[in-house]
Amino acid sequence: MWDHVNDRDLHKYFEGENIWSKKWKPIAGVTVIDPHYGNEREAELWEVEIAGKTKQFVASEFSNNCWVFFLKSAP
Repeated sequence: MWDHVNDRDLHKYFEGENIWSKKWKPIAGVTVIDPHYGNEREAELWEVEIAGKTKQFVASEFSNNCWVFFLKSAP
C-alpha cells in the first residue's frame, strides 16, 4: 500500500536531495488512490539512489505538470 505524501515528507525521505536532478529507474506499474477524488489511478514505482542508498517511491503526473507522490505505508 502507498500513502500520498507532501513536500515536507518527500524532503525528509530524499534527505534534502533534489529528486528532479536524479535518474529515476522505472520498476513496475502500481495502483494508488487519487488523494483528491478517491478513485484508483495507475502510477509508476520508481527507484533512485540517494547518498548511496536505493530508495523507492511512486509518482505520476496526474494532470499537466502536476505530479503526485506516494511512499510505502508504514507496517
